[in-house]
Amino acid sequence: MSFLQMSKDLIDEGIHFKSLPPNYVAWFIIPIAVIAYTWWFYKRERAATPKLRVVLTTLRVLAIFFVIILLFDPYRQFRKVEEIRSMVTIMVDESASMAKHDRYDVESPVASDLAKKAKVTSSRGLKDFSRNELAKRVLGEEGFDLIAKIKEKHDVKIRGFSAARPRPLTGLSEAEANGPITAMGDALAQALADPDIQVKPNTSIILISDGRNNSGTDVVDVATHAGRNDKIPVHTISVGDPNSARDIELRFVRADEVVLKGNTLAMELTVRNRGFGTQWVNITVIDQNGAPWSASQQKKLEDVETDQTFQLDLRVDRPKGTYTLDVRIGGPAGEENVRNNSKKHTITVKDDLLRVLYVETLPRWEYRRLKNYLVRGDEAFRAHCLLLSAETEFVQEFTQLPGMSSIREFPSDFAQLDKYDVLIFGDVNPNLLASTPAKVQEILLNIQKFVDNGGGLAVIAGEGWTPRAYADSPLDELLPVDITADGDGGGPMRNYVDEWKPKLSAIGRTHPIMQLRKNQEENRSLWEDRNQGLMELRWWYPIRKASPAAQVLAYHPNERNRFGYYPLFVAGTYGDGPVFFSAIDETWRWLYLKGAFDFNRFWGNTIRYLARAHLYRGSKRFKLVANASEYHQGETVHLTAFAKDKNFEPSRNNTQRVMILPPEAAARVVEFPRKNDGQYAWSFKPTKDGHYEAWIVGEEGLTGNRYAPISFDVKYIDPERQIAAVDEATMKDIARNSGGAYFPLQDALGVLARLQSDTTRQSSTETSPLRNKSWLPLILILLVTTEWLLRKRANMA
Repeated sequence: MSFLQMSKDLIDEGIHFKSLPPNYVAWFIIPIAVIAYTWWFYKRERAATPKLRVVLTTLRVLAIFFVIILLFDPYRQFRKVEEIRSMVTIMVDESASMAKHDRYDVESPVASDLAKKAKVTSSRGLKDFSRNELAKRVLGEEGFDLIAKIKEKHDVKIRGFSAARPRPLTGLSEAEANGPITAMGDALAQALADPDIQVKPNTSIILISDGRNNSGTDVVDVATHAGRNDKIPVHTISVGDPNSARDIELRFVRADEVVLKGNTLAMELTVRNRGFGTQWVNITVIDQNGAPWSASQQKKLEDVETDQTFQLDLRVDRPKGTYTLDVRIGGPAGEENVRNNSKKHTITVKDDLLRVLYVETLPRWEYRRLKNYLVRGDEAFRAHCLLLSAETEFVQEFTQLPGMSSIREFPSDFAQLDKYDVLIFGDVNPNLLASTPAKVQEILLNIQKFVDNGGGLAVIAGEGWTPRAYADSPLDELLPVDITADGDGGGPMRNYVDEWKPKLSAIGRTHPIMQLRKNQEENRSLWEDRNQGLMELRWWYPIRKASPAAQVLAYHPNERNRFGYYPLFVAGTYGDGPVFFSAIDETWRWLYLKGAFDFNRFWGNTIRYLARAHLYRGSKRFKLVANASEYHQGETVHLTAFAKDKNFEPSRNNTQRVMILPPEAAARVVEFPRKNDGQYAWSFKPTKDGHYEAWIVGEEGLTGNRYAPISFDVKYIDPERQIAAVDEATMKDIARNSGGAYFPLQDALGVLARLQSDTTRQSSTETSPLRNKSWLPLILILLVTTEWLLRKRANMA
C-alpha cells in the first residue's frame, strides 16, 4: 500500500475496506475458489482454443473479483496533519491588596534585584510603587515584556480577576487593583472551564498574585485538581515582599491550674516562627494587676516554621487567690500582626502543703526511711505517720509545723480522712485499724469513698498482711491489681544472692512517677542497668496480674507466670482518685548508693502524682484554647482542646467532643481529632460575624456541665486592606500541587522555560467511499462486454 503526498497537509493512505472478512478468507480462499470455478467453467468449452480460454478465464475472474471487492465496501483514506499552538492563560490579580506598597528591606539582595528588574533607581524607591505597578514594570513592555515573549510561540489569553468571574484583558496595562475580595480558587476554576483550555493540548496557566485568597473555594484544592485530573500546570508569579507575612505566634501556654504557694509553677510555651529567621525574643509574665511574676526572660527562637517549646519555671510567692497571667512574647520590629503574641492563663494559688497520712503495722525498713522523708525531708509535707503496733504512750511521728500534733489512731470518720490529700497504706494488719470488725469495715469504706472523691492512695505490699488480707474487701475494689497471690504465703523469701532490678514498661518510661532523671535514656539506665544507678532488689509480692484498665509501670526482669512478667509498680484509678500499688518494700535500699536523692525523688513524684486529683478538686481537667480572642472575617479559627482523664493523665481518647455555638444559630457538637495525648485540634472559617461560644463536653454528655468555656468575636473588615501580607506559601503550594513552578517577581522570566510544548502536531483522517463512484459500473460493463464479444466471435455464446 503506497503513501502519496497529496497536498501540503493531506497524505493519501490508500484503499481500505469496511467489510473485509478475515485475511485468510479474503486473500486466499476466495481467490482460489474464483479462479478454480472459472477455470473449470471454461475447461468444458471445446470450441475455444487454449489461448482464448485463458483470456476468457482472466476476464471472468476479473469481473467476479470486481463484484466481490465492491461487496467489501472499499474507501480511500487520507490523513490530515495540523500544527496547533498551545494555549497559555495569564491570570492577573486585580484585588485591592495589589495596591499595597510593601516596605522592602532595602539592604536585602531580593530588593536590590527587584529594583533592577523594575528599573527603579534604588531599592529604597520600591516603596513608592504598589504591587500592581511593580508587576507592570517588571512584566510589561518596560521590563521583560513577558506576554510578547509568550505570544511568539503560544496562543495567549489574559484574564483579570478579583471575584469569581475573570474579565478579559488585552494586556497587563489594563490590570487594576480595586477588587473588594480575592476569590482566587473560584477564578481559577472558571478559567479551567474555558473551552479553549479544555480542547487545546499542552495548556498552561500563569497566575500573577500576592497569594491572598480570602473568599470562595480553596485555591490549592482547585490547583491540585487541575494538575492531577486536567494535566494543566499552574505556574505562579508572586508579587510583593514575602517578608510582609513574617509572624511570631504564641500558640499555647500549658501549666497547672492549681499551685501551692512556695512551689514552682512549670509553664510550657509553644511558639511558631514564620519568616523571621533566628531571633532572641523576650518573654514576660504579668498578672491582672500588672505585677510581674518573673524577670523578663530571653529565649532563642530558631529559624524553623515548626512548633518550638520553651520552659518557664516561676517561683510562686503570691498570696492565695486566683490570678490571670498574661504571657507575652516581644517580637522583633517589623511584625505586622502582634495580636497573636500573647495568651492568658488562669491559676489558683493555695497557701498550704500536701497533706499525707502514712500507716504501717511494724517499723520495717521501708517505714523507717519513708517516714523520715515525709516528716524531715527537704520537701515539706504536712505528714502524719501511724505505727499501729506501737504502745499507747508512743508519740507517733508527724511534721513539726504550727497546728500539727501527733495522732494515735486511724481517722474513724470520713471528714477526718478527707483532710488528707494522699494516704500511704503499708503492710497493715486490718485487725489493728479499729477495735471491732464493724469499725474496720467502716474505715475501709471511708478509704474507698476518699479515693472515689479524688484522694490519692499508695499501697505498699508486705510479707504480713497487705495485700492478701484484704481480698474481697472494699480495699480490694480500689487496687489496680488482682491481689490473689501466685504462691503460698506473702511472697518468696528474700534471696540475698539473686538480686535484680526492675524493667520499665513503655508507659513507665514516660510516667511522672518513674522520672528520676530528665533524660529518658539516663533514667532508663538508672532503673535497669546492673552495677550502676539504683541498688538491686531482693523481694517482691507475686500478684497474679494487673487489672485490665491499669498501667504497669515496671515489671520483674526474670520471673513470670502464665499472664506475663510479674508487675512491680502499677498505677490505676478508682472513681476520681488515682491509686498506686508497689509490689516491693525495698526502695529504702536506694539510699545506700547515692544517698537520699533518688529515694526522695521517687516518693516525691508518687505523692505529687497521687495528690493532684484531690488538690485540683473544683478545678479543670479540661482546657479549651482559641488562637485569638478576635478574628476578622476570612481568618481561620484554630481551636485546641486539652483533656485529662479522671486520673489527671493526658486523655488518650481518639476524639474529644466540643460544642460550638455560632451567633444566631443552633449549637453543634464537633468531634476534635487527637493530635497528641491529651491534645485535640480543629479549625474552621466562620461564615457569620458576631459572638461565638465554645465549651468541652464532658463524660456526662450534652446535658452536663460546660467545661472550659471560651468565647471569641468575628468582625467584618475589608480583607484586602487589613490583611494584605503576601502569602508566599500558598503560591508555592498552588505551583507544587498542580505540577507547575513558582517564581518571585524578579525571576518571572524563568516561567518561559517551564511552559509546555509550543506546538503540537495533531492528525485526523478523512475517507472517500469508492462504491459511489460513477466510473465503477463502466469497468464491470467493460469486462463483461469484452468477454461476451470474444465468446460471440468464437461461436461460444
